Amino acid sequence: MDIRQLTTFCEVVMTGSVSEAARNLGRTQPAVSHLLAKLESELGMPLFERKNGRVHPVPESEYLYRQVSRILRELDDVETTMRRMRDAETGELHVVSMPGPAITFVPGLISDHLGGRADVNVTLLSRSSDSVRRLIESQQGDIGLADHVPDQTLESTTNVRTFRFRLVCAVPASHPLAGQRVVRVEDLAGEPLATLFREHATSLAVRAAFERAGLVFAPRFQGQVCLHLLNYVLEGHACALVDPIAIESWQRIYRDPGAIVFLPLTPRLSFDVDLMTPKARTASCLAQEFELRMSAALSDIERRNNEHGSVG
Repeated sequence: MDIRQLTTFCEVVMTGSVSEAARNLGRTQPAVSHLLAKLESELGMPLFERKNGRVHPVPESEYLYRQVSRILRELDDVETTMRRMRDAETGELHVVSMPGPAITFVPGLISDHLGGRADVNVTLLSRSSDSVRRLIESQQGDIGLADHVPDQTLESTTNVRTFRFRLVCAVPASHPLAGQRVVRVEDLAGEPLATLFREHATSLAVRAAFERAGLVFAPRFQGQVCLHLLNYVLEGHACALVDPIAIESWQRIYRDPGAIVFLPLTPRLSFDVDLMTPKARTASCLAQEFELRMSAALSDIERRNNEHGSVG
């Protein structure tokens, strides 16, 4: 038995006519008769009685019809689901991100891009950058976003694209520095400062820049997430050195664009992130599509940040 025979059999049962079944299936009447005869030959029994130009199923055909109809419905469901998976209309997506972008940036992309697809299920986990790398390396996530760390060993297990940003200085709109086009490290001497935690690569780079300028680096506020640092700026308690992804998140959450001014910082200090996918397995159509969406968003921020020094 093959699918053409079974489809033809069901159509003849439903119509009671070989000629009508042939029209519905887009086949010739002899082709339909041939398929039925071949099916009857393979089963070793007649499936229809011919009376007065009509065909009538024998009792055994009723069982065959029920079973074949169920199989054809299941095949149709499989075909529909596979087509929807191809078009990224259904499926599961697992994203892991370092904490900062996981607050608003990544959920915003997920909501904007996939929120209207009711049959797409998304899991977003917030983890440290080291944990993100381990999860993607071990093929436990579809897409990962983490602080950039030069590591050639990753290349054997992970596809990595690095986005290179520059740190931005955030100051209250009422602060004297808000009127400048660029903030120099020297301008921050004596200012209460908010930065990422002491061991973070950007904080180490800021410390080195302060020391080269003969300044003491003693931030008043430190944290794991740049977005949190902007609260100290909003309340007028500090200036903050933040990444442009945090600025995007801040502007999505807070609707007062004039409350904080974002200014280029000199010398240029980097804040780089890695977008990662597992290399050992082929990504689903859904994962490939969302990776392109996230990559496009990061590329846009990278372009604006490098052109203007900030995205605010």
